[in-house]
Amino acid sequence: MIRGIGLSKKYKEKILFEDLSIDLRLGRSVGVIGKSTLTNTLIGRINPDSGKVEMSFPKRLMYSKVGIQFQDANLDNLLKVKEIVEEFRFLQKLSKKQLDYWINEFDSNYITF
Repeated sequence: MIRGIGLSKKYKEKILFEDLSIDLRLGRSVGVIGKSTLTNTLIGRINPDSGKVEMSFPKRLMYSKVGIQFQDANLDNLLKVKEIVEEFRFLQKLSKKQLDYWINEFDSNYITF
């Protein structure tokens, strides 16, 4: 489960959401239209101005527990290379050994964790 408690976020002087509480249960589908800031807050990519987010699983397991499709399907520039690689590994059902093979196919000097 992901729980947002009393979340607030503003951009400059514009209030995006204020004192919002929400429970998202695993195994359920939820559509959030027009609020990528809220989604990014709930999954821990950005911090709320106030309130807190609680998860019933470690953040490192986010992409194995939660499926997200943003309007822009490009990889988010807020993700770290390690998070992108872990997401790819999970989606492709690769073992650590298989992933290491593909990383070594590229110049690993450019890939740091």
